[in-house]
Amino acid sequence: MGTDTTTVSPGSLRAEMVAKVRKSGYAQLSEVARVLLDTPRHEFVPDAPLATAYDPWQAVITHRFQDGRSLSCASAPWLVAAMLDQLHVQPGNRILEIGAGTGYNACLVRHEAPPIPCGDGRSPPLSCRSRVTKPRAV
Repeated sequence: MGTDTTTVSPGSLRAEMVAKVRKSGYAQLSEVARVLLDTPRHEFVPDAPLATAYDPWQAVITHRFQDGRSLSCASAPWLVAAMLDQLHVQPGNRILEIGAGTGYNACLVRHEAPPIPCGDGRSPPLSCRSRVTKPRAV
């Protein structure tokens, strides 16, 4: 991203990410821009360097097969923003978000519509099993 992440806060990197995503035509809905700004992406991909977590064009690989091929990833922020713009969540919508397990997309959607309970009733909903279910503001 061209920023020295040793002296820049995650909040600044997040704001820069959202600005670049919006300048490219994504996150045009104010609600989408707001949830991207309010959600600390780096907490959902804790093994990634800050610059990678907030690179608007890069997916973050979260799991790999034993041979090194990627198994799952957190989608690139521009793509997440494009999907949320197209989804255009409205008050009262109920959304089932099924992803790769970081919880990032579920967290973004949760800020706009209440989650649909899922699971077997004996275990927490899948969105609650992510590493971070209630990220703190940074």
